[in-house]
Amino acid sequence: MTTQKQTVPLASIILDEKLWPRLSLDEDRVREFKELYQAEPDALPALEVVPVGNGKCKLADGWHRYHALLQLKRSANCVILPSDTDIYVYACKVSSVSSKPMTRVEKRKAALNLLKQHKEWSDREISRICGVSQPFVSKLRKSFVARTMTTLSGEASGSVSGAREKPSIAQSMIKTMIKFVNEYEGLDARVDAILDEIAEEDGQKAIDTLNAVAKALSETAGILAS
Repeated sequence: MTTQKQTVPLASIILDEKLWPRLSLDEDRVREFKELYQAEPDALPALEVVPVGNGKCKLADGWHRYHALLQLKRSANCVILPSDTDIYVYACKVSSVSSKPMTRVEKRKAALNLLKQHKEWSDREISRICGVSQPFVSKLRKSFVARTMTTLSGEASGSVSGAREKPSIAQSMIKTMIKFVNEYEGLDARVDAILDEIAEEDGQKAIDTLNAVAKALSETAGILAS
């Protein structure tokens, strides 16, 4: 891969959250990077960007460094990647081996996204990109295929009976709970096992799953009241 380095104004760098495998920005990490930049301008690696035309480029790696530089109102030293770089795939590869690796939930999300975007890729290839095991991806693929068939079946019946129902409250609760649990990586295997299946549930089954998560959190870390 041929690359070049140059200084780029932050205003010319586009941040696209759809191309970033993380769930959220770590403000403590941004603050730490800001202090490092203040002590030594070249303390951290250059950002990695992909040119998209009109003097603009999209950020491929370095979100926390970008935000630290933004607070300092500085331009960024950047490595310019080839314009045909698949930014999401590149970001997954880099994030899986970063000094702050993706969490289990982030890896699961990344693997699912790659399964949707690149159905022809092998489980082994996707596992290597996301830093997970091949059996982990194989399990996700089976689940993804099953959910896709269920969705298609529901849409077919919905075309006759009318509009589909709106997402349930339980589904919204699941998303909130996943984000909450993601912040506590020290929990034991019971929570890990629940996380593997939580995104597949809805209705009363989802509520039961949420109750199981709350109970596991309470027992293993004292995070929630019993």
